[in-house]
Amino acid sequence: MINNFYSFDKKEYVLKENKEFLSLLKEYQKYNGEVNLEFMNNLMQKLTSFYEFKLPNALFNGSVSKESEDYEELLKLAKLLGMNQLRMRLHHDENEFLESKYAEYVTLERRLDPKTFPYVNKRTYYIRIENGLINPYDLRSLEEFCSSSNKVLSPKDLYTNLAHVSDIDTKDLKRVLDAHNYNLLLRKKMIELTALQILYSSKTLPIYGYYRAKEFIKDFNEEYDLNIDSSYLDEIMDIDYQNIIQKGSKRTLLPTKDNETD
Repeated sequence: MINNFYSFDKKEYVLKENKEFLSLLKEYQKYNGEVNLEFMNNLMQKLTSFYEFKLPNALFNGSVSKESEDYEELLKLAKLLGMNQLRMRLHHDENEFLESKYAEYVTLERRLDPKTFPYVNKRTYYIRIENGLINPYDLRSLEEFCSSSNKVLSPKDLYTNLAHVSDIDTKDLKRVLDAHNYNLLLRKKMIELTALQILYSSKTLPIYGYYRAKEFIKDFNEEYDLNIDSSYLDEIMDIDYQNIIQKGSKRTLLPTKDNETD
């Protein structure tokens, strides 16, 4: 049965052979060349190793009695190793990629009427982006172009407001938006593939990999306000592990004294 499980592995997490992933990466590298294939492979491996350490086989396989202090220590460790502990184990640029924030500022250039401004042909605005929103103070210089009802604007809102203004160059703003969007797409794909790498890890049994992969997606959904659907993991287990995991079964990701693992 286990051999059958691994025979269905399409190895989508092997990034150098995943055309869809490589296409997304290529687009994102137009905005951030430091994020390359090696960067993504290293990040995925760190995430996989962290969850294999956080949720060891002994937590599931019965080698440690659930009535023992050792088992209680395993549960405590699993709860201790939260997202803050994960961030501490990642490089700054890896955390930045996962956070997928906008750039800190954007520049806008306004072309001036040479009859009115004979010596200066343009005016440059430096607009700060804080917590995903345009700094309200910086927005004051552009308020004539923005809807009076929008006192707080996202970069996308600002772009929409300025799209019809012919004398303002919004190329840099569009670049910031595109970079952010590709970061989000690439992060989502990376998370989905990392879950597959956790599931199909040769260091464990499929059922334990499944528990880790589900917990991994659950943690990332909660931490980064995502809505990644992990049902594709259930479908893999239903097809390849039918005798152990049945459709519609209830599963707890972290076993306790009152809950037996499947």
